[in-house]
Amino acid sequence: MSFDWKEYINLAKDLTLKSNPNQAELRTATSRIYYGAFGQCKISKNFQLVRGSDIHERVIKSYKESEVSIEISIGNLLDNLRQRRNEADYDAFIEFDKQKVQGYLFTANTILEKLESNRE
Repeated sequence: MSFDWKEYINLAKDLTLKSNPNQAELRTATSRIYYGAFGQCKISKNFQLVRGSDIHERVIKSYKESEVSIEISIGNLLDNLRQRRNEADYDAFIEFDKQKVQGYLFTANTILEKLESNRE
């Protein structure tokens, strides 16, 4: 049985539902939001077995350079989440707040909805 990447998004939602999440929880949620969306996008483009340090760039590029408008939108949204994840994981001077992270959750759910509608 393979891992369901949406579980990362569910975990992030649980972390942000707390009444007053701390910076570690908000940063962890941001990171998990990106990885949950990225994992679903990776599967959708049949990259699940591809490895390498450039896999994130390759997956995002495959969407952004598509000729299908919904995929271009997915690529742009995913790229934005990746930037937020990089800030969460590497920039100690950026403050995260609950409202911002809930916006990232909305973005991830938008990606999932677009992936689903693109399959139909």
